[in-house]
Amino acid sequence: MKNKRKSKQDLLKRRLQQVATPLVAIVSGTIAGGVSGIGGGGVLPGAAGGFLSTVLFDWATRSLSKIEVERVVSVVSIAAKRAERFIEVDMLPVRNDGFFGEQENRSKEPKSVEMLEGIITIAKNTYEQQKIKYIGNLYASMCFNEKIPLQQMSSFLNFANRLSYNQYCLLAGFMDKNSTFLFHIPQVKFEAGKTTAEQIVVLTELYDLIQLGFIVSSKPVNYFLNIDIASLKTQGIGVALWDSMGLNQIPYSQVRKVLSPLGV
Repeated sequence: MKNKRKSKQDLLKRRLQQVATPLVAIVSGTIAGGVSGIGGGGVLPGAAGGFLSTVLFDWATRSLSKIEVERVVSVVSIAAKRAERFIEVDMLPVRNDGFFGEQENRSKEPKSVEMLEGIITIAKNTYEQQKIKYIGNLYASMCFNEKIPLQQMSSFLNFANRLSYNQYCLLAGFMDKNSTFLFHIPQVKFEAGKTTAEQIVVLTELYDLIQLGFIVSSKPVNYFLNIDIASLKTQGIGVALWDSMGLNQIPYSQVRKVLSPLGV
């Protein structure tokens, strides 16, 4: 039994090493002799990468189910590929504000490692497989986008964890009505006793996003049946999540399917 468990852990370790190599290289400053932004200011070449490797090794030695293994490997792979694209295609510099470590405290675990632990934990525990891609995207964005403040990163992770995949679709759908089918949305009025269960579920999730301030309405909303869907627009943290999680990658067909009970 012990040998079988060790074999599974060794396999997970190899898979994590394989998919995480670009990510470890980025935070270690080893790609092409050093990525723009790594090695200057508060960034420590190699230090964050060492911590990162430790986290990945720790996960490789945990007892995980087959489904949990796939989730963990998947989210790390997605984060690594997106981060690699940011460098090789978009030519973006990594952030240089202490995310990868502090010169004055080399023994302190960097924020980059803490956030990696967070996204892996969220991915492992989520029952919505479709969320994993966008959770991985979020970590990659954290490595480059200084518009996500260090002090607010945990909040971004908590929001990504709290929202359902349907709510991801709603944020994407109401992001830019001028360039989507929502510009042609019909005027729909919802009434008590005449609203279907499907409509109530979507309206309740929309109302939650409005209460959070991620979506706003140009008309007063004090009850989920009062929502005028033609007046809605993603704003504030909703826009920041849409951008950092790459919610524009959600297929149009899935956004449309989520909104279809509302007559869209």
